Amino acid sequence: MRWILKGLKWAALGLGALLGLAAVFGFVQWTRAKGSLPILEGTVNTTVASRATISRDANALVYIEADTEIDALFALGFAHAQDRLWQMDMVRRAARGRLSEHFGGITLGFDKYMRHWAFPTLAQDSWEAFSAADKARVEAYAAGINAYLQSELYRKTPEHILLMREMEPWSPIDSLLVTKMLWSNLSTNLFQEVTREQLRLSLAPDLAQEFLRPYPDGGHVSMEWEDLARTLGLERAGRPSPQSTIKIRPGGENSNNWVVSGSRSVSGSPMLANDPHLGLTMPGFWHLVQMRIGDAVRSGGTIAGMPAIVIGHNQAVSWGTTNGQDTDVQDVYLEQLNPGASTEYETPNGWAAFQIREETIAVRFGQQVVQRYRQTERGPVMEPSATPFPIPETQGGVYSLRWTALEGKDLTLSAIMAINRAQSAQDVRDSANLFAGPPQNIVYAHRDGDIGLVVAGKTPIRLDSHETKGAAPADGWRPENQWQGFIPDALMPHVANPKSGMLVTANAKVVPPQYPYFRSVEAADPSRQRRIDDLLKATTKHDLLSFAAIQTDTLAPVATALLPFMKAATPVDEDAALALTLLDGWNGDWSADSAAPVIFAQWASLLTQALIWDELGDLAPGYAWLSMRRLADVLGGPIDSWCDDRATADRVETCDTLLSETLSATAAALLAENAALDSLRWSDIQRDTHGHIGLAAIPLLGDVLSRETNRSAGPDSPNVSSLRVDTLPRSAGGGFGPSMRFIIDMAQPNEARFSISSGQSGHFASPHYDDLQTLWAAGDYVRFDEASARAGKKIVLLPAQ
Repeated sequence: MRWILKGLKWAALGLGALLGLAAVFGFVQWTRAKGSLPILEGTVNTTVASRATISRDANALVYIEADTEIDALFALGFAHAQDRLWQMDMVRRAARGRLSEHFGGITLGFDKYMRHWAFPTLAQDSWEAFSAADKARVEAYAAGINAYLQSELYRKTPEHILLMREMEPWSPIDSLLVTKMLWSNLSTNLFQEVTREQLRLSLAPDLAQEFLRPYPDGGHVSMEWEDLARTLGLERAGRPSPQSTIKIRPGGENSNNWVVSGSRSVSGSPMLANDPHLGLTMPGFWHLVQMRIGDAVRSGGTIAGMPAIVIGHNQAVSWGTTNGQDTDVQDVYLEQLNPGASTEYETPNGWAAFQIREETIAVRFGQQVVQRYRQTERGPVMEPSATPFPIPETQGGVYSLRWTALEGKDLTLSAIMAINRAQSAQDVRDSANLFAGPPQNIVYAHRDGDIGLVVAGKTPIRLDSHETKGAAPADGWRPENQWQGFIPDALMPHVANPKSGMLVTANAKVVPPQYPYFRSVEAADPSRQRRIDDLLKATTKHDLLSFAAIQTDTLAPVATALLPFMKAATPVDEDAALALTLLDGWNGDWSADSAAPVIFAQWASLLTQALIWDELGDLAPGYAWLSMRRLADVLGGPIDSWCDDRATADRVETCDTLLSETLSATAAALLAENAALDSLRWSDIQRDTHGHIGLAAIPLLGDVLSRETNRSAGPDSPNVSSLRVDTLPRSAGGGFGPSMRFIIDMAQPNEARFSISSGQSGHFASPHYDDLQTLWAAGDYVRFDEASARAGKKIVLLPAQ
């Protein structure tokens, strides 16, 4: 016994020593990480042809001066590497399916999924199609990144220090992979199709259809037919296309942009605005840069890893984009396996053998993993063992995906670089024709007065006889379900100088029903697009202040569809009556100091659960936040059978009963977290989570590196925020919103305003890690000020001697 106790004593001492060493090691690593701030001044001999400089102003906005575009892009790579190196490494590793080399088995599922798409091979194939001039641009950018890695100014990022990893050199292919990851984030029809298939297999056909709300009659459409027909040279009287059957897309909150002509501005020149809605992270998605190339100036939001201004202006032209959610670029196919040979699948021309490849994935702290992938003539099979979301079950078959991001040569990066050089409206149109990724709604404004909207991106042509029109998986062996090429460039939707003097997009329908090509069965709810249109029309002459007011507007008309039914509820206790009183008079404005949005959000969440949990069963969590318009449809009568709880066979619940019961439950839930209902404030629970890229989930460390912000924002208001109902009533914030805001009057392009959701630096110890976040949350802006930058620190890049 004595020896056992003595052994335990020594074991405890040994464990204590190990923990002590671990604590010391952790402290040393943390100290090294915190002290690894980039050096932002000095002289570096590089491969530039002539002297170039990198300056930063008081807000750390980056200013580049160079004699040539090649040298400016070299400097841009250098600056991106200083500010966002970890972010760049994470994005390219995600695209290559190599995160597990950093994080071990925790990211293995993600790496397996990303290997489906073979992005590195596709990027290499696309690179061969780049012009010599564009290759030189991308190579100069990559050389600038690598010059920083090799310079005396280089400091390892804190994340690389903490994980004890090294940064590999950057290649031009890596920049193409950043573009591919952008398309991966913006192409989501795959998930809609899979969800619809699960509904079809789980519910009666009529009930499954009830979850797809039709686009409302009179819903906003960006382009007037007369303007579109004139611009494209189409016949004035087109026939309605199948787009008249379009459905509302769940969760369509992905960006606003608009442009007005000089007739609608105080200055008499065109004005443009854009606020792309994306996931909120630390560091944020955007990095603000101004490049002065000789006498030419380009300013705007860049994406670390890409050698271009993605949204911004070059003084002659300004441009902004939104995701084309009314364009379907992904089709899921059911592939029938040959009963006599599982290595074959059925095609319109008979049986064909899968192309098979194996991918080896390196896993830190573990063994390499070999994953097999199958390829059809339409696209890759979604392997059940490598897909992180549930795939509907099928007998004797598998599902494959056809996606424009996997088709042919992708010159999207060339297109973005070309827009940077545009000097006319036609230049913008020509650049847009190079886009291959998911369609983008690009609005543009020229200093001489031209404005326009062009849809850019490869768009499949589907036959009228297509089985599902892309709404759900279709049989891969049927000829009528195959793509028939792509809409010709000359007929892609484009409107120049509309009669109304304004154009608006917000992910809802862009083209009118007379447009001759079918594009999708879904789009975002039009209420946000309509709200912006109404606000633009409400002011005769606009300026930067009126544009900023629209971008920060918090009224969500989609909520008002549900309010009349809520306000007609009968309260059954005093708390419920007070909640209803606080909601009375609310017009759907999600302002920070109001109690009504808190009550509305909690009540709508409980209503959704009560309405659909019994119908959907295991699928219910995927519909935690049903469209508010769909809730209104239920309560309004057409599908009021949802109000009956199928689990209570002894009684039939009515919608009136359901409203009263959930109102009481709402008051009780809110009082369990708060002292009084009338003390509720939306700003107390509306918290945007900005999770650190890569380390957000690590206890304590993630809390230090991530951020939370409070702001006035609501679901599908112009100043949008996602609504996480699973955290109610304690918190309603999500991790989604306007990642950048941009407004410009072409009469004074140098006065353009910008706002981003983080700071410029990716280093957590930098004062510029989150300094711009406060301005962003408050709805404020910054602008480029060259005089301020020239007075600050400067990096000088000199030709090597």
